[in-house]
Amino acid sequence: TDEVGIFPTIAANLAWRISKRWSVTARGQQFTASPEDFDGTMRDYHADVQYRWRDNFAFGLGYSMLESDLDVFDPDEPLLFNLKTEGPEVFFRVSF
Repeated sequence: TDEVGIFPTIAANLAWRISKRWSVTARGQQFTASPEDFDGTMRDYHADVQYRWRDNFAFGLGYSMLESDLDVFDPDEPLLFNLKTEGPEVFFRVSF
């Protein structure tokens, strides 16, 4: 709990091209750890429908859910971190 490290997670991605201009994409990843007194959770899910207006420009509607959770209860340093954000989104994407 007093050091920071990088931990890779396994993610699942899906992309389905319906036509030349329309596509559906989804991704998700989840990490949970609870060795002994440590508890940790990280979830990231996203899905959207995209309309490719030009080769490099796309519009879309989607939904995202991001959740982070950390519970470490030590008498010297009590800690609780909880973040959850989710909701719909409208986006314009430029890619090169």
